[in-house]
Amino acid sequence: MNRDERIAQLQDRLGSLPDRTERLWAKNKFQLFPVHRAPTDLLILNPTNRRFTAERLEVESQLARQLDPLANPNDEKSIVSLLLDRDPHVEGDRVVGKQSKATEALLADWEKRQQEHPLWIRPDGFVSNGNRRLALLKRLSEARGTEGYDWVEVVVFSYEDFTDDDLFEMEAREQLTEGLKMRYSDLNALLTLRDAAEKEGIDWHDEDSMSEVASRLQYLVKRSNAAYARIQLDTLKYMSEYLAHIGEPGNFPKMRRSVERFRDVGKNMAWVAREDASRQADMLELCFGLISAGGVHGEVRGVRTLLAKDPDAFDALLAEVRLIEDEAPQEEEEEEEEEGDDESIDDDSFEDEDEDDPADTGPSPAPRYPKRQVKRAIDLHLDQQRNKHRDDMEFQVRSSADRLADVRVEELAEFLAEQPNEALHGAVGAIGEWADAARAALEPEK
Repeated sequence: MNRDERIAQLQDRLGSLPDRTERLWAKNKFQLFPVHRAPTDLLILNPTNRRFTAERLEVESQLARQLDPLANPNDEKSIVSLLLDRDPHVEGDRVVGKQSKATEALLADWEKRQQEHPLWIRPDGFVSNGNRRLALLKRLSEARGTEGYDWVEVVVFSYEDFTDDDLFEMEAREQLTEGLKMRYSDLNALLTLRDAAEKEGIDWHDEDSMSEVASRLQYLVKRSNAAYARIQLDTLKYMSEYLAHIGEPGNFPKMRRSVERFRDVGKNMAWVAREDASRQADMLELCFGLISAGGVHGEVRGVRTLLAKDPDAFDALLAEVRLIEDEAPQEEEEEEEEEGDDESIDDDSFEDEDEDDPADTGPSPAPRYPKRQVKRAIDLHLDQQRNKHRDDMEFQVRSSADRLADVRVEELAEFLAEQPNEALHGAVGAIGEWADAARAALEPEK
C-alpha cells in the first residue's frame, strides 16, 4: 500500500465524533480540534520518535539499517519494544526487552480509564504524539486479540495547515511535561533540544547565538529558564566536540552514560571564559582527557577547583597528562570498574539533576587511550588539592599513615624492580625524608 492509498483508506475508515473536541496549544494560541475514531491497524508508529532517539540510533547501527515499520513487521515490534521495554537490545533481526514498570503503570491506567487524550496523527496514519499508547494497544492486540484495542481517538493534522516544524514545537511542549507520560531520558531530552536549536539556526560557536536560542527555547527545559537552557546547549556543544575529538562525530548514543559529565564540562568552560579566557583550550583538553580516562562528573568539577585555587598545580597536571598521552602504547586498555563519585567544591547556581540516574553511572570510553595512567595522575592531583587546604594536622598525618599501611614494602620493592618508576622512587624518598625530619623534631635530644 503506497502513501496515497493509505491516506484514502484511513480517510474512508475515520469515525466521526461530532461532539468531541480537544483543546491544544498550537501556533501560539489555544485551538479546538475535532476528534475522530481511527482503526489502530492503519496507524503507524513513528520510527523517529524523539523519546528513544539514542536507543534507536544504537540499534540501527547494530542492525546496519534504519527501522521501517511499513516495510518490515519485525521493525514495528522493535519500535514497540523501544517504547515500552527496559533494556531493549538486538536479538537476531529485531529489538527485544522486558516490559518496564512505567509501561505496567500505563497499562493499569488504560484498563481503568481507557483513553484520556487523543493521539495526534498525520493523514497517512503516522503518529506524532501518543506513540507509547499506540504501542501498548498493538502489543495488547497481539497478545489478547483485537477486541477492545482496534479503535483509538485521534486528532488529524493536515500537511497544509501544520508543517513538521509546527508539530515539532507542539510535540516538544507536550512530551517534555510530567504526568503518566514516561519522562524523556536526559540524553533524549537533550537531542530533542538539539533538533529545536538547529531549526532555530543556532551557531554553536557564537556566544550571542547560543544565548539567543537558549532564550527562545527555554520552554523546552524543565525549569523553563533561559540560563538553564543555555547550560543544556553548552552540554550538547561539548558532547559534540568530544565525539569529534575521539573520532566518532555524531555518535550520541555513546554519550548516554555521560550527560552529567558534559554538563560540568560546559560549566567549567563558562567559568574559565569569565575568569581567564586564555585558559579555555587548556581546560577543555584536560576535561576531555579526564572523560576519556573514565572520570566521573565530580572530578570534572574538581578540575575547575584546581585551576581556581592553584593554577600551577593545574598546569603540572596538564603537562603530566600530555606526557602520558605522548608516551602511551597504541593498544586498547581493558576497562576498569568505576569507583564512584568524589565530592568537590561547587558553587553553581543550579543544582545537579538526575545524579542517581543509572543512565549516568559509567564512563564514556575512548579507544586506545591510557586510561589507568591518566586517571591515576588526575586522582593524585585532585586528592592533593583537597587535602592541601585542610586545616587539620591530625587528619593529615593519620590518613597518610592509614594509606601507607595498605602498601606492602616487599610488593613495592618487587614492583619497582620490574618497572622502574622515577616518580614513584621520588615519592618514596620524600616519605623517608619527611619521616626522618618528623622523628628528629619529636624525639628529645640525647
